[in-house]
Amino acid sequence: MGHRVAIIKVADHSNSEAVADGIRRSVQLLGGINKIVEKGDRVILKPNLETPREARTAATTSMIFIETAVQMTRELGAVPIVAEGPFMNYNAEAVFQVTGVRTLCDRLGVQFVNLNAAETVEVEVPGGKAHKKLRLPRVVLEGDKLINLPKLKTHHLTTITCAMKNLKGVLPGQDKQLSHVRGIHQAVVDINKTVRSDLVIVDGLLAMEGMGPTFGGVVDLGVVAAGTNVIAVDSICAEIMGIDPFHIPHLKLAYQDFSFDPGEIEVVGTSVKEVQRSFKIPRERISYHIALRSAHILDRYIYRNLSGGKTIFPRLSGLFGAHPRIDADLCTRCNLCDKSCPVGAIDLTRKRIDATKCVDCLICLELCPNKAVSVKGISAE
Repeated sequence: MGHRVAIIKVADHSNSEAVADGIRRSVQLLGGINKIVEKGDRVILKPNLETPREARTAATTSMIFIETAVQMTRELGAVPIVAEGPFMNYNAEAVFQVTGVRTLCDRLGVQFVNLNAAETVEVEVPGGKAHKKLRLPRVVLEGDKLINLPKLKTHHLTTITCAMKNLKGVLPGQDKQLSHVRGIHQAVVDINKTVRSDLVIVDGLLAMEGMGPTFGGVVDLGVVAAGTNVIAVDSICAEIMGIDPFHIPHLKLAYQDFSFDPGEIEVVGTSVKEVQRSFKIPRERISYHIALRSAHILDRYIYRNLSGGKTIFPRLSGLFGAHPRIDADLCTRCNLCDKSCPVGAIDLTRKRIDATKCVDCLICLELCPNKAVSVKGISAE
């Protein structure tokens, strides 16, 4: 069962009941949730909520995936715990507010943990190359099972982000930087050597192409994919996106480090060909790569040591990274953006957006009647 990947096509994914049914059917094709979760288990549910954007933007996991996973585990007498640690540039509470996860967990009466603020334990990485040791949240280490709930997206640094890349979110706060400093592709593989996904359920209803993982275009895919092996799931999801898995650096490294043979993957349910699309893949600009890596190194090893642990990375990335910006010539100061900004990042007097506060939710871009807000900066293309 470890190499089996289930694909379900959901015809009407605007219907939450149809989506929940698709999720359950995908898991049933693997042998059923009872083959994975036992009564009394503490089950960590790890969605992709790295940015404060709603699921309709294809940037974050749909709440129906979390809700259905909560229901399935509770039906077996297990205890679900929803846990996530957003990217360090973003205000975590803004992420939890905009995505709706706080409201959902309150409604369901399920525990929610901000992994960026959770107690951590340092552990050895077996066979680690980029990471020899990792600080990991105790709640994750002490969980009996982990259900990985990634969003299917392109990524300007790793080509795709799915199940394997989603586990980078368990690293607390600024520890996420280490993966970029030490080599993101191998780092993703090393994280998966330490944190094991017992079940993966991929949200491919609205997937992302192009400038992922935040600013890409929406692909109406209508797919749920599930499996018990992260490498197998990511391999099949890459094929669904029209990408050769061997062209994805962290997957190629995973095949080697885990002695994994992609030829042993069995697809059940809907075939890859029935749902396959040709996704637009972001091309990484060398200027962005150099700027990003330099910023991480400067922040991690110089600034933080001199400033008592404070970070300057959000300010640095605000200078060169892709962020929403205001065109002063088009802006009429109608105030819609300022009133809607969840973190008070907009200064209409100067017609500027403070990148150190901005959380890239793009509500300002969506609401501006004059198209005065656009995403600009050095990044992939």
